[in-house]
Amino acid sequence: MVRSLSLTHLSAGRVVVVTPPASPAVTTADARAHCRVVHAHHDAMLASLVGVASAWLEGPTGWLGRSLVTRTLDLELAAFPCGREAALQCGPVSTLSAVTYRDAANVVQTLDAALYFVVGDTLVFNPGWAPPATYPRPDAVVVRYTAGYGDATALPPPVRQALLLLVGHLYENREATTPTPQAGLQFAVEALLTPWRKYQ
Repeated sequence: MVRSLSLTHLSAGRVVVVTPPASPAVTTADARAHCRVVHAHHDAMLASLVGVASAWLEGPTGWLGRSLVTRTLDLELAAFPCGREAALQCGPVSTLSAVTYRDAANVVQTLDAALYFVVGDTLVFNPGWAPPATYPRPDAVVVRYTAGYGDATALPPPVRQALLLLVGHLYENREATTPTPQAGLQFAVEALLTPWRKYQ
């Protein structure tokens, strides 16, 4: 099990990648075609740039704040929310597997699935429910869920195009500075992504 960390403010919890995506958000062949590369000599570089561009977009600290290709996540919380709702970060959420917690004796328990449901990217507890006592630790409550649009072919076209623009820019500008301003690229990428952006 791969557990790579992405930190957010403690009040919002911490998102942990349990199972990473099975494939990249854009194939190397698509990146090659976008960059007008007619050989495979730069495939390793292009694959790396796809990863870099995806990392800039994804996760709770990414510009888009979403998951692209489907992965399994854990949302770790110090306690159950005071209200009835808990935001599931890095959506879109497709399934919720389990809600577990450490009781007052620090023993892991599984919350009855009949006590909650999911609406969009929000975990909602039933009216009148009483949260159980938890052990004092930052991962006292763990919500495991699957998030992402599916595989690379399921990405919304604007998101996919913005990702390719970023890959193309990184490929053409492989130094720390560029000789010309990049405002046009920034405008194009933000214009494509803004309707899909998730503000945590």
